[in-house]
Amino acid sequence: MDWTFEDEDHLADFFAALPALDAGEQSARYRRVEVDFGGDTAWFEDPFSDDAFGVPVGAGPHAVYLLLDGDGDGESVPEVSAVLVRSGDALPVEAGDLGDGLMTNSGFLVVRGGELDSGVQGVLPAVARALAALKRRPPVEDGGWDRAEDLEQGLAEAGIDADTLASDGAEPGDYAEGWLLSADGRSEVAALGCFVDPDGHQLLPCLDSEGNEVGVLLCR
Repeated sequence: MDWTFEDEDHLADFFAALPALDAGEQSARYRRVEVDFGGDTAWFEDPFSDDAFGVPVGAGPHAVYLLLDGDGDGESVPEVSAVLVRSGDALPVEAGDLGDGLMTNSGFLVVRGGELDSGVQGVLPAVARALAALKRRPPVEDGGWDRAEDLEQGLAEAGIDADTLASDGAEPGDYAEGWLLSADGRSEVAALGCFVDPDGHQLLPCLDSEGNEVGVLLCR
């Protein structure tokens, strides 16, 4: 898929699906998970860069909604197109207009609790299982983007030898839909790892029907 949120219908459909997800209904494109960030802040970051944003979300656990892009059955790696972290009691119904940009050059995003600037060391379990999942996929064709090679390079730049990286707990179904909820490498706080578009994203406030801010949306 190559659509973005420039097509507002997809964004409207995503928000419209939230009540059904809260009710436990299944969907091919949307997912809902409960995440406890272990504090009042959710950090959105590419662990291989210096770009990170902390968003106050209050005490958890929090409902986190995912918009999937692809099922992983084809040649392309499945990605997550949007992540919505709910921070209020009321359901979000729309996104605000003004937000912040977030670079995701590595194509790997982590939404986590914990401290600022944890970097790769702080989310090694998520990264290790992502790398293991990529290596189980068919070889990348000539000229294709080798995500595994890029992650290995990022690890090397952080002083970590990918060949010695333990992927304890890795399972065949890891990142089958482009995401995995695990614990970080230091405090055991939840870390949501996602394969994403490397061209960057935006963080937008989410509003309820009365215009109150009740969450944050990361989208392309």
